[in-house]
Amino acid sequence: MTTASRSYLWACAASVCAAWLLASPASAQECVTAAAGAGWQTRSYPLQADIFTADFDATPSASPVNAVVGLSELAPVDFTGLATIARFNPSGQIDARNGGTYAALSPIPYAAGVPYHFRMTVDVAGKRYSLYVRPAGGSEVAVGIDYAFRSEQNGIVSLEHWGANTGGTTGAVTICNFTIAEGALDEATPAGAAVTASTHDGNLPANTVDDNLATRWSGNGDGAWIQYDLGTEQAISYVKIAVYSGNGRQNRFDLQVGDGTNWTNVLTNALTTGTTTQLVAYDFPDQTARFVRYVGHMSTVGTFNSLTEVEIWRTACPSCVTPTPTPTPTATPTPPSGFTYAWLEAESGTVTAPMQVRPADLASNSAYVEVAAGNNSTGAAPSTGHTTLTFTAATAGTYKVWGRTIAPANTDDSFWVRMDGGTWINWNDVVPSTLWQWGAVTNDAAGDAVVSFSLSAGSHTLTFAYREDGARLDRVLVTDDLAFTPSGLGQ
Repeated sequence: MTTASRSYLWACAASVCAAWLLASPASAQECVTAAAGAGWQTRSYPLQADIFTADFDATPSASPVNAVVGLSELAPVDFTGLATIARFNPSGQIDARNGGTYAALSPIPYAAGVPYHFRMTVDVAGKRYSLYVRPAGGSEVAVGIDYAFRSEQNGIVSLEHWGANTGGTTGAVTICNFTIAEGALDEATPAGAAVTASTHDGNLPANTVDDNLATRWSGNGDGAWIQYDLGTEQAISYVKIAVYSGNGRQNRFDLQVGDGTNWTNVLTNALTTGTTTQLVAYDFPDQTARFVRYVGHMSTVGTFNSLTEVEIWRTACPSCVTPTPTPTPTATPTPPSGFTYAWLEAESGTVTAPMQVRPADLASNSAYVEVAAGNNSTGAAPSTGHTTLTFTAATAGTYKVWGRTIAPANTDDSFWVRMDGGTWINWNDVVPSTLWQWGAVTNDAAGDAVVSFSLSAGSHTLTFAYREDGARLDRVLVTDDLAFTPSGLGQ
């Protein structure tokens, strides 16, 4: 959600109605400089406990520099006190805090003495935010969308301070024109009769608005689309999308708005997270339009485009015709009884060097395993550098193994795996992602086919060895429920 300006009426539905945006004009012209070695520069603003937007201009004095600007509950005295963070990083790039790490959707270099306008859309209750930046004379680009608050700030319920700090011994960042805008939102998702698609395989377009994550629309091929008719023009703020099997695949798509004939991309060649089956918000600058269209460019596992639920949110408009709000969809069910679900922490096994245990706030037990940088063993499994896990199979049968991993690139996307001291399996081609995601263990030598293990009842050992440095392993599931797909942190 974003606002096009501060402290004026924002029109919706062809200027029939409007919602006030509240600003903090007293701070708009103030400039504050945070120089290296000078500590924190902080200011307060009206308490925010819901959805709001923060805008500010930031100018680094040098490149590279190590400077941050962020929002917090209390006046920050260290970096962990910030919930949201925009950073001019020491590598000369702009990035943002996402939970336990810094990240950016694409490389965004910065230059000394150039002012950059930042827009930060924040959902305090959801503990999420999106960050956008526009250099002077340039176009706005997304730094991060739907990023998590810094992990240490997961418990906060409001924000009312901002702070800036420059680390190291040289450089500074100057912050000007800081403003806060509050904007009420409501849902504009239409009923199923107003949802159409270019194609489907029997899974109908209306399934995406039936409040049920167990149903879906599926359309095959690059360019298959599904669209939503809102009835009248609306000030569209963002769209939430849930992907079928979204914790095991990523969908590539464009998101468009238009009048039914003419279309404008608000997101181009975007990727879903690959980590969840739940609804995820995709933010963009507010657009006034009657139609919203999702244009699919297939997924990382095949040619189908499959969505389970979609929600469309707009700037609040009391006089507008409001569709019935979409209730929170039913979550993915708890695994059924009668099966074995052996949940294993990778760092809790017997770990041998150069495999090492590393901390991470977003890992399931705040830790994961990763080989020390510079170690690669692609030709054969190494004799050391393992984590060996022990589990019990309740009954004899066929089992699958799942891993919760991060594979930052296709050159850092593999492990060696073996069961009970047997033949090593090359688990290669883990889907590249900088976020934790679940994937079934596959065999590169068998065309990346999912591996099945025939196990007797009783105790077993499962060993993971490093193959490429950079690949991270957080959690493991061994199960004979072959239809089950883990998500989130697991059970």
